[in-house]
Amino acid sequence: PSSILFKIEYQVKQVLSAIMGPLILSVVFLAVLALAFYNAETIKKWWGERQKSMSLSTASKSCNKDNPEANLATLRSECEVLLNDAKEKGDALRVSEILEILCRADDSSACFELGLSLKDSNSERALQLFKTSCRDGQGGNMRACGFYSTFILKTEPEKAKELAGYACINGNKEFCK
Repeated sequence: PSSILFKIEYQVKQVLSAIMGPLILSVVFLAVLALAFYNAETIKKWWGERQKSMSLSTASKSCNKDNPEANLATLRSECEVLLNDAKEKGDALRVSEILEILCRADDSSACFELGLSLKDSNSERALQLFKTSCRDGQGGNMRACGFYSTFILKTEPEKAKELAGYACINGNKEFCK
C-alpha cells in the first residue's frame, strides 16, 4: 500500500509541477497587463517624452551651423523638430538660431520668419532677410516680397511696385494697392 501511495504522490507532484509553471507565467502576465492598463496614460506620456528626447538628440546632430554638407530637405526636417521644441519652450534666441541655420541653407520660409521677428528691432537685417526670401519673385516667399517692397518703396518705387504685385497676385492682399 505504501508503494501505491508513493506512486500517487509522485503523479500528483508531476501534475502540479506541469500546471504550476504555466499558471505562474499566466499570473505574472496578467499582473503586468493589469499594471500596463492601469498606467496606460503614464506609459504613453513616458514613451512620448522618450521619443521626443531621442528626436531632439538626433536633430541636434544634423541641425547646426557646423553641418554645411547637409542638404536642405534633411536640415528642414531635422531643424523642424528643434524649432518646434524651442517655440514650445518660448526660447526666442534658440528659434532665431535655428531659423538662421535654415536661412543660410537657402530656406526662404525660414528667412521670412526670421525677418518678421527682426523687422521692428533690426530693420537692416530684416530687409536683407526679406530680399533673400523673396528671390525677386522667382520662386521665393511672396509675402516676403510684399514686406521687402515696403522697405524699398522710397528708394526703388518701380521695383517695390513689382514686388508688391507679386505678393498681391499670390494672395497677400495687404500688399494690393
